[in-house]
Amino acid sequence: MFNLDFEKMPSGSNIQILLTDQEATKYAEEYLNKHKEEVKELISQKIKIGLDVSEPKISFDQDEISLSARVGKSLIKTTAKATASVIWDGSKAHVNIKTLDIPVIKIEADKANGIIQQPVHSFIEQLQKDFIIKSFKLQKGIASVDAVKK
Repeated sequence: MFNLDFEKMPSGSNIQILLTDQEATKYAEEYLNKHKEEVKELISQKIKIGLDVSEPKISFDQDEISLSARVGKSLIKTTAKATASVIWDGSKAHVNIKTLDIPVIKIEADKANGIIQQPVHSFIEQLQKDFIIKSFKLQKGIASVDAVKK
């Protein structure tokens, strides 16, 4: 995802990663294109409906992420929207879906929270293999991570 050679960085190196709304949207599009069937299967397992997901759009605001995407089957698609708070407690990111709007399909926010926790924690654990994460912040248009190479 990021074209940085972290392995060559000496231990103790500080790093700051800044991710804009546009970059996050681009990475989400690339991920969905690469893992389309896996995403569809995950959704199917969790809500018992196989939906295609496309055209994601991500935006950051103060301690909040907004996401929209096209979801549906075949030619019948609608726009799904969600907002989530993200709090970094010093060792873990706590993601909590606050609103979820998928026309025609009712999914409780608690169920959606259950779906996203595992991928979020897996991503953080992967980062923590090589880095000590000092801070994670969301602000208008940008997500930032400050870390130290182990």
